[in-house]
Amino acid sequence: ASTSSPASITVTSPNGGETWQRGTTRTITWNYAGSPGSAVKIMLLKGGVEVGTISAGTSTGSNGKGSYTWPMSLTGLTGSDFKISVQSISQPAIKDASNSFIITSKGSTGQ
Repeated sequence: ASTSSPASITVTSPNGGETWQRGTTRTITWNYAGSPGSAVKIMLLKGGVEVGTISAGTSTGSNGKGSYTWPMSLTGLTGSDFKISVQSISQPAIKDASNSFIITSKGSTGQ
């Protein structure tokens, strides 16, 4: 086992303040350091509570960067105070959540 610095994950998109519209496809991105394991779980949070699984397991990435393409369903929660959490599956303590962003329904121009 190596004694490298502790592994970490940092969500880079969404970065807070975005408005993502349902029915569109968005790319979630993150950076990682160390060895957070080969797979991550991506969750949708609202008000700090898990409200949905975006991906139960996807590759952590390579060369310190990972991404996941999220085709947002037309139906589902909308509003503000959403965050996306990226968490190591093998090491659940290694995780990060984005800053808050907004989800609007398709066709909505937002407020």
